[in-house]
Amino acid sequence: DLGPDINTSICSGSTANLTIQFVTTGLTTNWTTAGNSVSNPAAVVPGIYQLIAINPNGCSDTAFVNITSIPKPNLGPDITTGVCSGNTVNLATQFITTGLTVNWSTGGITVSNPSAVGIGIYQLIAANLNGCSDTALVTVNSSTAVNLRIVSNPVNTTIIEGERIQLSAIGNNIT
Repeated sequence: DLGPDINTSICSGSTANLTIQFVTTGLTTNWTTAGNSVSNPAAVVPGIYQLIAINPNGCSDTAFVNITSIPKPNLGPDITTGVCSGNTVNLATQFITTGLTVNWSTGGITVSNPSAVGIGIYQLIAANLNGCSDTALVTVNSSTAVNLRIVSNPVNTTIIEGERIQLSAIGNNIT
């Protein structure tokens, strides 16, 4: 007796192993889906699979496995950013991770304070409540400070903290 049918889920983009769903030691097994033989029951995608198991006496039992897909988080593309000497970057603001469990690391070592990091390559693994995860990288490079010269007419322009001004740049290699 194979036991009851099984309903299980896997993360999107993953495969499931049908061969571990039932105890079939000493039995001849045949896996099918939609009437077609399953060539590799150790790595299948979501779907409904039928197992027919036959013992040495010729008696058989049938069971089904229904595999559904659970969406995994999608962090989006990796990010490269710059930081000026002596400043830090807040990794927590780089990706939307609401409702996810996050783990930041660099070189395999957990980042204890991801809200204030310096130059380096940081890996984020973010998992949802079902255990499905996505991985992204943030590369923090050194930025060169820009020296600005404000040319105005009249010459004595006062800029008050919090006030906005418009700057124009002239020259080569300005981005």
